[in-house]
Amino acid sequence: MIETDVVLNPSESKSAAISNLNPGLDIDKLKQDLQDRSLEWQSSQQQIDGSILTSEERIAEQTGFPEHIPLEGELSIYNLKAAFEWGFSKLVWQVEQTNKELMELKDILSEPLGTQAREYRNRGEYAYAQGWMQDALCEFLEAEKCNRYDFTVHMYLGLIYLYENKDETKALESFEKAARYARPKSSYYASLALLYQSLIHLTRQDYEKARNTAALASNYTPGFTEAKYLEAKCYSYLDKTDMSLNILEEAIKIDTNYCEKCYNDPDFNPLKKEIDELFLKLYNEQQDKIDKDYHKVRDRAERLLYIIRAKIPELYEKDQALRMDIGKLEHYIGRISTLIKRKSYRDLLEANSIADNCKKYYESVRAQIRTKLKRIIDD
Repeated sequence: MIETDVVLNPSESKSAAISNLNPGLDIDKLKQDLQDRSLEWQSSQQQIDGSILTSEERIAEQTGFPEHIPLEGELSIYNLKAAFEWGFSKLVWQVEQTNKELMELKDILSEPLGTQAREYRNRGEYAYAQGWMQDALCEFLEAEKCNRYDFTVHMYLGLIYLYENKDETKALESFEKAARYARPKSSYYASLALLYQSLIHLTRQDYEKARNTAALASNYTPGFTEAKYLEAKCYSYLDKTDMSLNILEEAIKIDTNYCEKCYNDPDFNPLKKEIDELFLKLYNEQQDKIDKDYHKVRDRAERLLYIIRAKIPELYEKDQALRMDIGKLEHYIGRISTLIKRKSYRDLLEANSIADNCKKYYESVRAQIRTKLKRIIDD
């Protein structure tokens, strides 16, 4: 069982959804366990009363929280985004061992010094998967002696020191080595090691160091939302509210679930008022986009549909392809109209995301009608 409350904030350390995950050899089962626990965590997140984030109708449709964990693809902390929690980070690292990039890198790292280093590392990984953490520690320390430049070994050592031995100093040293040796090979894995360094600095209340390392992780790997989230948290502790909100906004625009995550995170309690104002700003941006880009297309589409049915119904009745496109156009217009009436940020996001489809089918129907009318005139 993972004991993580020494380094996690209260909202994570008390989460029943992540407290009973264990290492294992069956990667597919680990992925499924991670998905189940992540969805449990998401469903436990407090819905924000009176918020413009989402609507009751959207919650009833069960689209308020999309699934994040890709069972069919490669799983990483990067693509988990807001679904990631530190309590299962060491298990995600174990699952990442099956990712193509890391498998190729491990083969490259093993080449210079050959079989012995690889065997120590393989035995360490086996012990880690079995939950024999002190045995794994011994194997990884031997692997380090054989090949000090294998950043994956330093990542394992850092995780064991941090989560099992509760030795933040040794964990920090291991993650610093992991970041240094990963950088020439992989920006992402260097960022991951930096993220753990930031976490340790944060728990030590060294907020400037925590911010610097989180910012560096984000710079190495653009779009790494957990790095942005941690950086925003550090700025909050440094009383730099504007910077915190700006970076939080970047994370939210990549993954909307950071709205609930930050609102329910005790570290952001001092910024509740400012976060509400951020939500309103995001809502207004989406409303402005609808007003600018969609309403004109909708009005033209509705006028075109009226003309087709009222003036040239025979074309509609005889052409199956045209009827299908008209059906899709009407579906998108109806869905967008429903979403706009709900007056929530998530609903407007969806409305804007499908507005382009509405425009595409409007143009298709209009082009078909023009072609058919030209043929009738020419005949």
